[in-house]
Amino acid sequence: MSDTHFIFGARTAVQVPQGLDAMLLRELWSCFCCRAGELELCAGEEGKIVIGDAPILPFSGTEEYTLNVTPTGVAILGRDKNCLMRGFSAFLIRIEMTDMDTTPVFRAACGEVRGVFSVARRMIHYCIFPHTTLASLRRLVRLCGVLSYTHVVLEFWGMLRFDCLKELSWDNAYSKEEIADIIREARGLGVEPIPMFNHLGHAAACRIDSGKHVVLDQNPSLQYLFTPEGWCWNIFSNKAKSLLRSIRRELYELFGEGSYFHIGCDEAHIYSFGYYDVNGVGEYLKELTAEVVAEGRRPILWGDMMIPLEFNSKSEADRAFAAKQAERMRPMLRSLHPKTIAADWHYDVTFSPVTTTLLFKKEGIDVIGCPWDNKANIDAHHRTTVDENTYGLMMTTWHTLNTGVQAILHCARRCGFPEAPWSSYAGHRRLEVAVLLRKLSPEGLSYADFGFHTTQITPICP
Repeated sequence: MSDTHFIFGARTAVQVPQGLDAMLLRELWSCFCCRAGELELCAGEEGKIVIGDAPILPFSGTEEYTLNVTPTGVAILGRDKNCLMRGFSAFLIRIEMTDMDTTPVFRAACGEVRGVFSVARRMIHYCIFPHTTLASLRRLVRLCGVLSYTHVVLEFWGMLRFDCLKELSWDNAYSKEEIADIIREARGLGVEPIPMFNHLGHAAACRIDSGKHVVLDQNPSLQYLFTPEGWCWNIFSNKAKSLLRSIRRELYELFGEGSYFHIGCDEAHIYSFGYYDVNGVGEYLKELTAEVVAEGRRPILWGDMMIPLEFNSKSEADRAFAAKQAERMRPMLRSLHPKTIAADWHYDVTFSPVTTTLLFKKEGIDVIGCPWDNKANIDAHHRTTVDENTYGLMMTTWHTLNTGVQAILHCARRCGFPEAPWSSYAGHRRLEVAVLLRKLSPEGLSYADFGFHTTQITPICP
């Protein structure tokens, strides 16, 4: 027995309460034990996970969980099942393989970890593009859970097959059954999955630089559902609004119970530049947000699009669609249902407080700060969220996920995710994320699925 580590071998018994995902627990254990360790599950007490003989570390404040690793065992206490899984993840990252002579030997550094987080609602937003494999999506969702994010927003860019209109997806899109298994894992990790479907701009379900359109490239006769340039939904079309309702119903059924639905609503250029009466956007958002609330969810939308240009950074100023004049802002914001949440994605801001977040707060709107892959931007949004006690934080990734993976870890650390004993010695956070992704990878991956890129010399995904 070591004085500094808990030592264990190929097979480990663990006491767990009812209600946890047994298959997922075994899979995660195997992953973090380099596919050489096996978990034996035994009935345990509610709110606790215990290995061997270790005292429970009681709560002393607002911790989501406590973790106590001793030479004789491990004890985890969680405020609920989600928090308990975050405590389990905090233990998993401490596991190191030390030998493989005849049988594997593992160790975990002794110590106490208190799961204290500076932000209660810690979200991450993932885009599922045509090049996003199921294996990649699965391990990214697992990464979200292991890093103690509480919610994951899944946006399908033509990559989910809908029953209501087949042209909403490409030929290589995923079935609901395939996605349902990943959603199950998210919940098992203590993460609430949030469905997203753009209800204004981004109606092409493709990056604007590609010139592609998931619906119109397959069936041009459906043009009446969209504005003339195809980038936005035709909000004056009852058929378009009926289709969007059907899409939401299918996503509710797929995702199961939840608190939120992300309706997007950004980059509606044709409405912004006056082809239509901008007041129609306010009426549309009033109706839309009320419908989502009546459906039992709080709508989340990209709030920046409804504020005057002077509040937007230079690179984002041309995207404001509804309030290019300051006097339009307040009526636009007040058209939203009071339960609407503004997602504030100012990416150029590197100081706190973030002025747009303060603006939404002043208007009485719950607001989530949404940084991207710049550490100073993450820090500014995090600091503002904490200091102003706003609703939460949502890390965005977009098409730069493979080049900005370290930002996901940086955001998690700012919120309170603990370091592994070796983290500070790794030299580069990309290496640390690579370790986590490797340990979270399902079996049977191809070369293209490993690491961050499909190849070693492509810096940015297409």
